[in-house]
Amino acid sequence: MTLDKEKIRAAALAATQGEWKQEGRTIYALMHEGWRRGVENFKNRFYLQVQFDHDCPESEAEANATHIATSNPATVLSLLDALDKAEKDRDVLIQQLLKCRDFFEIDWVNPGNVAEFTLREIYSTLRSMKGGE
Repeated sequence: MTLDKEKIRAAALAATQGEWKQEGRTIYALMHEGWRRGVENFKNRFYLQVQFDHDCPESEAEANATHIATSNPATVLSLLDALDKAEKDRDVLIQQLLKCRDFFEIDWVNPGNVAEFTLREIYSTLRSMKGGE
């Protein structure tokens, strides 16, 4: 599965921002409209009702509504940011491992297969080359 992160990010930025609420199978987002006679007024930015029938029981429809409500733009953007950070951290670790490869003159480590090894396997191999355990 390939993620088009930029397309997902653009969709999240274009979607209704702010808090998405759920009541049963209904998802909605309200926008503050101001005050009128001491009462705070809101209007719907969007309103979505997840339907159910004999092919989709009500419990499944409610689970779908929960999934939609919790996949709001803020959540999606936060997950994309975390993924970007994790990928950058991984790239830094790969570069550090490649430096170790050069230092210890290890021939089995290359950028294409670094992800195949666990840190424990790499540590164990480096220790054995050093004459450790």
